[in-house]
Amino acid sequence: MSLANWAPRERPEPEFLQGTYVRLERFGFQFEGVFRNDMVVKGKARDTAWLAITDEDWPALKAAYEAWLAPDNFDSAGQQARSLETLRI
Repeated sequence: MSLANWAPRERPEPEFLQGTYVRLERFGFQFEGVFRNDMVVKGKARDTAWLAITDEDWPALKAAYEAWLAPDNFDSAGQQARSLETLRI
């Protein structure tokens, strides 16, 4: 199962969480799974999605972050030259 195929079963996520999982995956987090009916909030069972960066993932991610944030990755207007996604490949 991938995060793209998982959706909460109870109700749509609050607006402030829209896109959270996409952002986490963009930063290198890997979808680990879902604890179904993990907790009860306001009388309703809720799922919990788990994402992680492991110590094995970290060296490649660290190098990508450093290249992405390096001063030479920005032009004089402050716009990035290379995206994090392209640097993670």
